[in-house]
Amino acid sequence: MTANRVDVRYNRQTGLIEVPPGHAVRLTRIGYHASPRDQALNELVPARKTHAFALHPDKWEPTFYSLTNKESRKISFYQPEAIPVRPGTLIADMYWANQFLRGDDAAGGLYQAGVRPVEDADLADYRMLELLIPQERVA
Repeated sequence: MTANRVDVRYNRQTGLIEVPPGHAVRLTRIGYHASPRDQALNELVPARKTHAFALHPDKWEPTFYSLTNKESRKISFYQPEAIPVRPGTLIADMYWANQFLRGDDAAGGLYQAGVRPVEDADLADYRMLELLIPQERVA
């Protein structure tokens, strides 16, 4: 646990997650298994290699379910933390990434075409919204 860690709370009554304004949700206990298809997708969208993946606090449930196959109330098991949405944050649709990783080559182009700066995007255009947040450089 870091000194600057900001915990995310899941409100069971409302079904919403509580994060400070200007923050997204990063799942700290999620496994990631790279495959050759992941590498190909990273070549199409290089920001996938240099940015941190996060969930948008207003539209996180479909992405969370896709990542974990769990109900939203189980989010606390993944030790979510709030991370600031920095300048240069991109938005992407994990739906197309999933399709590409399952073998649909055309979906890679759709994923790439949908990546844009978060401030220029309409959240309604994304099925499984994911944020790609530039990582803070350590001096």
